[in-house]
Amino acid sequence: MTSEPGSILTLKRMMRDTPGSDEIKAILADLFSEKNDQAFAVTIAAILDGVVERTVRKKLVCLNKREEKELFDGTGPLATFSARIRIGYALGLFDRFIRDDLETIREIRNAFAHTKKVISFDSAEVSTVCTRLILAENVEKQLRTPPGGPLPKGAIKFPAHGRITARSRFGLTATLLVLDIDSAKTMPVIMRNSTGAALSERGPLQ
Repeated sequence: MTSEPGSILTLKRMMRDTPGSDEIKAILADLFSEKNDQAFAVTIAAILDGVVERTVRKKLVCLNKREEKELFDGTGPLATFSARIRIGYALGLFDRFIRDDLETIREIRNAFAHTKKVISFDSAEVSTVCTRLILAENVEKQLRTPPGGPLPKGAIKFPAHGRITARSRFGLTATLLVLDIDSAKTMPVIMRNSTGAALSERGPLQ
């Protein structure tokens, strides 16, 4: 079997690296200004996949490099986002509501990564699936600004029309999932509209 060039191996190692918590926060903050929906969806889902993988790894016995590769690379049983979601749920690392949101984000990621035409969060098929994201729906209901009332300290300010966009729902859900699963619950959540204006801002998660 022909060995792979060193540059390819280096590229693959880079692909497997998962950023630390501080780096994840910086990447997520930058992504909300990303105008390309495909880049936004695929990158956020990749970060979330990495966080789930890292969390699963923490529950395993100490493995050597060969054993890790057999589990997480190629055709290994934990080589896919889907498999890592299933094992994470089975290990009790998150509940079924988080599992379902992870699966929904995975399906949306797959659509952006593999559809052979240009799609966006405004595409009917994508926006419809985004309505299945439970965590964003719950946050939207609990932290909405009361009509005519002051904005409670630490609350999210949602758009005047009363609904967040499919893109914002996806980004908000993925961000909160990262914070929840990674146990780094200190990142402000900033939602922006298509012009970059802030739609919502929230302080540390409690």
